[in-house]
Amino acid sequence: MTLVTYFFQGEPGESLTRPNAFLLPGHPSPSSRVVTLGQFLESFPTSANARGGRLHFRFRAEDAKLGYVWQDISIPTAILPTYNGQITAKVLCLDAKIAAQRVARLRRKHNMDYGAEEALQASSSSSTSRVPGAPSSSSSSSSTAQTKASACVSQAAPQDLMDFDMMGGGEDVGPSPRTSSVSSTPAVSDFATMSALDIDSSSGSGGAASTTAGGKQLKREELVARREAAIQEKVNQALEFKQELDENQKREGEELEAAKLKHDKILTEWAFDQSKKKRNVRTLLTTMHKVLWPDNSWKAIGLGDVIEPKKVKLQFRKAMLVVHPDRCNTMSAENRFIGKRIFEGINDSYQEFLKSEQPDG
Repeated sequence: MTLVTYFFQGEPGESLTRPNAFLLPGHPSPSSRVVTLGQFLESFPTSANARGGRLHFRFRAEDAKLGYVWQDISIPTAILPTYNGQITAKVLCLDAKIAAQRVARLRRKHNMDYGAEEALQASSSSSTSRVPGAPSSSSSSSSTAQTKASACVSQAAPQDLMDFDMMGGGEDVGPSPRTSSVSSTPAVSDFATMSALDIDSSSGSGGAASTTAGGKQLKREELVARREAAIQEKVNQALEFKQELDENQKREGEELEAAKLKHDKILTEWAFDQSKKKRNVRTLLTTMHKVLWPDNSWKAIGLGDVIEPKKVKLQFRKAMLVVHPDRCNTMSAENRFIGKRIFEGINDSYQEFLKSEQPDG
């Protein structure tokens, strides 16, 4: 029995260093017999998928340059890679919803340098210590201090008014002590009005907080639901694209396998004689029309067209324009298989021809 390790990507407490494990019956060790994805899924514990969603698996594989890489495998007959003789899987739950507390929320942030704070303190102290009937110099100094404080605030406030905060626990973060006294400055309120996603974090009533977007009041739950719906739509689109890609690859493999069963014997007899020796390039060029697909652009030639070495070179180039892989990449899988085999046979024989005969020009 083989010990197989796995962990769920993005789940709390799950990581490559703290994996789960289960036994794969019937296999003494991963190296003694290949293990397919279908065999892996038959033994994968159903209790591990507590959410009941669709799962996608990635397997750890050795890499000469990077040490190891993760391979996406979704075809049941595909052979699983190993790393240090061990099968390790990374599991992604495709139907998992994004937790509300992990949604990025906007947090107000008001900056004020120490000069502005000192000016406000001076303004406050001067206004409270003025004695009735005293000269108006105190009033003018207070007005000057307030003007200085307002100038400092207007210069400092726009620099870093807000930032995104990933709230792991869903707690509101209020303004810092130094910034609470200027939370209603004109620069801050104007900027907050311009923001389409300005969430009021001063309310501690959870879902009672709202945001202004296009003049319409939206509750926080509605914003979270909209964001989750948008994320889920993107996940569904990516899943559909991957399923379509897997289906195309599967269909391509089936078509190539059918083409091999149909044409492999004929193409082998065309390229090799009964003693398994490669036929010369002149023979292959003059018989190529017998193994090509129907409705091709190749015109059959005779031995008289390839007697001279320079004519062999000319006909070889014409053949390459028909069967070269770059010319066949838009054709059906069957035609691509035929073209690939003819290209390999003629090209190998032509290289042998160049060793014995050198065409002029």
